[in-house]
Amino acid sequence: MSQQNSQDTDTHTLSEEDVAKYLNSHPGFFEERPGLLMDLKLSHHSGSNTVSLVERQVDVLRQGNSKLRRQLKEIVAVAKDNHVVLEKIHQLAVTLIKSKSSMERIKLLEVSLKKNFLADHAALIIFSSDAHHFLSNSGFTKIIDHDDKALLVFASFLQTNRPRCGQLQEDQKIFAFEDDASEINSAALIPLGGSEKLGFLIIGSTDSDHFNPGEGMDFLGQLGELVAAALLSDVAIEATSGTDVAGS
Repeated sequence: MSQQNSQDTDTHTLSEEDVAKYLNSHPGFFEERPGLLMDLKLSHHSGSNTVSLVERQVDVLRQGNSKLRRQLKEIVAVAKDNHVVLEKIHQLAVTLIKSKSSMERIKLLEVSLKKNFLADHAALIIFSSDAHHFLSNSGFTKIIDHDDKALLVFASFLQTNRPRCGQLQEDQKIFAFEDDASEINSAALIPLGGSEKLGFLIIGSTDSDHFNPGEGMDFLGQLGELVAAALLSDVAIEATSGTDVAGS
């Protein structure tokens, strides 16, 4: 071979990228050359031993299958957790419907939050001016004017009117839980209803990981709508009857 031919051969030597592009453009290349496929050897991922391309493909498929199984287990676990939460919300709805007064409903709500929703402490904040006629402040229920400056610490949450999870600011914890504020390490803020803006619910936990941002927002929204519906019906009934009801 002449020096010129040798130089031409070197100039046209295929790069790894060229080989990869060619094989991508000709997916049937190895089907037409089965012997070549079986002769190809690859370094084993866990050592220096070599395996055939077919063995490597089987290994990759096996790993992918294991990953899919793990993902499926996670999906099933989440589905089971969601079912449990839905069942708890359903039972709370049945309980509130069966109760006969605002006082009874609020007491049952507080008990349910601690027993079924793992709340170490909880606070029900009511804005409605009509509530002053038949509800009173207590350890759980707080009646406050919507324009009260004490609510400025919740301004961002109230503006979005959407459930929120995570850590509370120190002044938020003091407002909601007073002497128990230091025990709260995570919490859920839940608006009561939509446009009615009846108030909001705060569920506090001593576990810093119990209420994580972004988790279970749909269920928290449903819980807020349920509580709002129960209390709004009481607002109409109690305001009409003029009954004095304590909220603890």
